[in-house]
Amino acid sequence: MIRIRAGVVLLALVILAAAQAAPGEAGEWSDKVAVGRPAEQVISSWPDLARAAARATIEQYGRPEEVGKDSLVWYANGPWKRTLVHRRAWPHYTFMRDKDYLQNVIGYVVPKDKLDALTRFDKRLDVDQASAEISARSDREGLNFLALNLADEIIRGKRTVEEARDFQKQITRLAAAGKSSGYMNGFLFDVRNDASPHPWGRH
Repeated sequence: MIRIRAGVVLLALVILAAAQAAPGEAGEWSDKVAVGRPAEQVISSWPDLARAAARATIEQYGRPEEVGKDSLVWYANGPWKRTLVHRRAWPHYTFMRDKDYLQNVIGYVVPKDKLDALTRFDKRLDVDQASAEISARSDREGLNFLALNLADEIIRGKRTVEEARDFQKQITRLAAAGKSSGYMNGFLFDVRNDASPHPWGRH
């Protein structure tokens, strides 16, 4: 009996030690996900603008599904397939500097012959043909709506790259002056976040 009890105690100690050494303990970093840590605690050390973007997104869409050291992630939030708030801004390409912390993703099949045009329009657009996704990145959701609406118009041939870029600057200046635009309030085209990666999945 004494030997059996000693064996049970030894087994319990081994299990306890293994659990304490295992990754993913509450409050520890497991891979890229902060297990057991609230988003507010994680973003407390982020740059001011990134932290502001994270707080605004939490206020609008609630707690993120994933809390990582360098990003927060929401899935199927509002009109978006996925939303990310990043700790660091992308390299600066356009007139918007140091503010591109918010990334919004939708399902969209971009034709291969339109990839170059989208890159010339706004390098903060990112196309993933394998996943049938396109995303925009800036400092707020309205600007991402604007970029994606104009990307759709370029793809459909409604505007040239130059026309879309000029219109984007015009609407952005008006927004800074307090004027709203339908281009920044939602999508002006049908969004299918379950879009197939094959060209025939969109039409």
